[in-house]
Formats: sequence, structure tokens, C-alpha cells
Amino acid sequence: MSTAPPAPPAGPATVPVTSAPPAAPGAPTLQLPAVAARRRGWSQRSTPTLLRAVQVLLAAVAILFGVVIAVDAGGRIARIDDARRAAAVVEASQQLRAALGRADAASAGAFLNGGVDQPEQRQRYRAAIDEAAAALQTAGGAAEDPGAVEAITQLNRLLPRYSGLIETARAANRQQLPLGAAYLRSASELVRTDIDAQLDVLDERGDTDFRDQVGTITGGLGLPTVAMAVVALAVFALAGRWLARRTRRLLNPGVVLAVAILVVGLGWVGSATGSSAQASVAAVRGGYDELSALSAIGADAYDHQVSSTFALIDRGARDGFYARAATAAQNVDARLVAADDRSGLQNAWGAYLAASQAAVELDSAGQFVQARALLTAGSDEPDSIAARFGAFDETLAARVTSAGSGLSSDLLDARQPIARLRIVGLVIGVVAAAVAAWGVQRRINDYR
Repeated sequence: MSTAPPAPPAGPATVPVTSAPPAAPGAPTLQLPAVAARRRGWSQRSTPTLLRAVQVLLAAVAILFGVVIAVDAGGRIARIDDARRAAAVVEASQQLRAALGRADAASAGAFLNGGVDQPEQRQRYRAAIDEAAAALQTAGGAAEDPGAVEAITQLNRLLPRYSGLIETARAANRQQLPLGAAYLRSASELVRTDIDAQLDVLDERGDTDFRDQVGTITGGLGLPTVAMAVVALAVFALAGRWLARRTRRLLNPGVVLAVAILVVGLGWVGSATGSSAQASVAAVRGGYDELSALSAIGADAYDHQVSSTFALIDRGARDGFYARAATAAQNVDARLVAADDRSGLQNAWGAYLAASQAAVELDSAGQFVQARALLTAGSDEPDSIAARFGAFDETLAARVTSAGSGLSSDLLDARQPIARLRIVGLVIGVVAAAVAAWGVQRRINDYR
């Protein structure tokens, strides 16, 4: 009889291992509860964090926009102030040239009195020298260009030398010494050569500096302002688009209002800059150019008066002085035709020229004593040469004063709107930053 094989020992039950079929495409993926919770927490924390970053970015860009406007305005103000200083240098140079012309004419006229000083002529001479010294001091306080400063230094040396020669000539003339005329000619030639050369340098440096500074003012909006405006608007546009996607809201009121503030502010900056540029152009084409033209008229007029007087003092060079006077008269006539004469300047010049020509005709006819009498007649006589030239000189001085006031007014008009930009620009930036931060903060509060 056969026996059955022994049963295997008892042990743990074995379960066949089978692999789960792959999940169908699009089927939800099962996640452990802890992992899902961590991912949900990260998502909720990341949006407020990014919103705060955008909030800081927009506020910083808006404030930087205001700072750039303020800095650009400060640079424009500095250039306007430089233009004002340059104009002051040119104006002082022209006043100095005119004052020396008056002094030269007064000192030359005194020599025709045979050594007798007339108080009126002496007073005119002293007043002219004082005016020249004051103009030189004004130029020294305004000049910054090294070439202009050097010219002023030379003029400070030459002006006492000129007045010293005049005083020496006056002393010799009182003693009726012929040497007095030689000193007088030396003083007059000093004005025409060394002093005029330095005044030309002063005019040239001041004119170049003035026109350069005004040229930078009339260029419209500055490049830093334009560049910053483009950057700010681009940043706000990108931020608004990101906020719309992230918060599922089409527009953010704060960001939209901040952009409107920046755009309006930029328009206001452009308007202020344009107004400043127009005033700067008016300063050049109005008061400044008129001052230059009047200065040239005055210089030629004083040259005519001095040359006509020297023709009676230095008889050996009479024809040369009369020729120089004729050239000066032609220059004045041509400049007056080109000038906008609204103050009777041309009539005053014509009246003086007619009286002066009468003295020339007397001298040419051999009537020296009568010609000298016309030149030495006091300004209290209405039809005298001195009275008519005094009327012309007063009219010219009034025109110069008016042109100088117009120039100062135009430059002040150019400065005022830009000066306000320094404050308003910062206000625009701060307000836009606050409004943008408020708009983003509303979305941040939605996550609390």
C-alpha cells in the first residue's frame, strides 16, 4: 500500500504580483493629501508676494520719473542762469564802450577852450569814467569764462592808464602846452586799440556763451525725461497686463489712474518746456539783438563826435579825422535804417549830423574860429552841437535801457516755468506712486 507525500510546511501566504495598468490620458492624478496641501499653500503665498513686488516696482518707477523731471529742470535752470550771466557780461561790455566814448568826447571837447575847463564838460567826463568803472565791476562779477576774466583783468589795468593820460593832458592844456594834445591823442588811441581789443574779446566770449546756453534751452524736452517717460509707461503697461492675467480683472483702477497722472504730468512738462523755449528765443531776437545793434550805433556815433573834434585839435591830421568821421556817420546811417526805430533815434541823429556838418563846412571854408565856436557851445543852447548830440545820446540810452529790461524780462519768463518743474515733477512722481501702490494693495487684500 502506497503512502502520500508529506505536506509542505505552513508559511506565509504568497500573493501574485501584478502591475497596475497605466492611467488613461487626461485622467486625474491621485496625490497624497499632504503634497496637495503644500502646493495649494505655495500658490496662495506666491501671488501676494509677487503683487507686493509689483507694487514696489511701480512706486519706484513713478518716483524715479519725478526725480528725473526735477533733475532735468535743475539743469535747465542752471543753463538759463548761465545765459543771464553771459548776457550781463555783454551788456556791461557795451555800457563800458559807450561810457568811454562819452568820456573821450568830453575830454576832447575841453581842449578847444584854450586851456579853460568848462564845468559841464568836466562833469560829463567824470560821470562817464564812473559809469565805465561800474560797468567793469558788473562784468567782473558776472564773467566765468577764462578768456572773459582775462579781458576784464586787462581792462582793469587799462582804464586807470587812460584816465591818467587824460589828467596829464588836462594839466598840460591848462598851461597851454602843445604836449597836452599829444597826451590826449595817446589816450584816445588807447581806447581805439588796446581797450577796444579787450572789449571785443569780452563781447565775443559773452556772445558765444550766451548763444550756446540759449541753444540748449530751446531744444524741447530733455533726453533723460523722454527716456524715463518711455521706460515708465512701458513698465506700467507690462505690470497692468500681468495684473489682469494674475488677478482675472481687466483693469486695475490705481494703475490706470497712475498712468493718467504720468501722461498728464509729461504733457505739463512739455508745455512748460515749450513756454521756456519761446521766451528764450524772444530774448535773443528781441532785447539781446537790439542791445548789440544799439551798442554798434553808439560806438560809431561817439567815434564821429571824437573824430570831428580832433579835426579841429590836430590840424595836421585834419583830413584824416574828417574822413574817419564820415565813415562813422555812414555806419550809423546804415545801422539806423536796419534798426526798428520807434523812439525818434534816427531824427535825433539827423539833427546832430546837420549841426556837425555846418561846423565842418565852416572849417573847410577857412573859418576855424566859427567852427570851433559851434563845437564848444554849451548844451544849454538848443541848436548847439552839444545839445543835439546830448538829445541823441539820451534817446539812445533810453533805447538801451528798454532793450536791457526786455532781455531780463524774457530770460526771467524762460526761467519761471522751469523753476516750478523741480517741485511739480516730484509731486507728480509721489502722487503717481501712491495711487499705483493703492491699486495693487486692493488686489493684495483679496488674498487675506
